[in-house]
Amino acid sequence: MIGESPKNRATLTSPDPFPNESPMRPKTIRLFIKPGCPWCDEAIEWLDRRGIVYETLDVIRNPEARQEMRDLTDQTRAPSLDVDGHILADFGADELEIWWKRMKFEPVS
Repeated sequence: MIGESPKNRATLTSPDPFPNESPMRPKTIRLFIKPGCPWCDEAIEWLDRRGIVYETLDVIRNPEARQEMRDLTDQTRAPSLDVDGHILADFGADELEIWWKRMKFEPVS
């Protein structure tokens, strides 16, 4: 689910969230996953190909991570990504690519 909310969730069709800012290097990146989820595997591959350092949280084995993902995203689908408090929920690699560029995170490829 990609939607606008007060929790800093972005849409792919909303206006540029940072129109006058140059790319920024995220400080904290957390990826909420479910093992065996093909979209989660795509997200991991996308981040790894770009050399992006992130923490993986397994929401099946870790009930605290599952609850945190639910609190952040208002849903239970994976993958979900928290980048310095900006949330992308229930996405594929193509959506991640678009979102990452629109949020002006480094590295941009």
